[in-house]
Amino acid sequence: MSVARDEILGRVRGALADARPAPEPERAYRHRGALARPDLADLLAGRIAEYRAIVHRTGSAAIADVIQAICVERGVVRLGVPPGLPAAWRPAGVELVEDTGLDVRELDRLD
Repeated sequence: MSVARDEILGRVRGALADARPAPEPERAYRHRGALARPDLADLLAGRIAEYRAIVHRTGSAAIADVIQAICVERGVVRLGVPPGLPAAWRPAGVELVEDTGLDVRELDRLD
């Protein structure tokens, strides 16, 4: 049986030796989008909404107020936040858990 195995493996090695590497595909990607900032924000909001998420649009001065209002409205006690979230955006009265690689169980314990 090892003779047959060696013959098959020899054929495979021979076929691989004759094979040429695949040509490199042409990459003509855009490096910058053509949308203006407001249009880009509209595109992002639309795509987020497709996941049935609620999108709140506000100016930078009101971000903290919007986050605080949502937490109060929903009774949020524990909130996952990205590392480096500005202190001014952090809602009061809520335990903030920085997401430094939270696993599924840790995420499930958040509001």
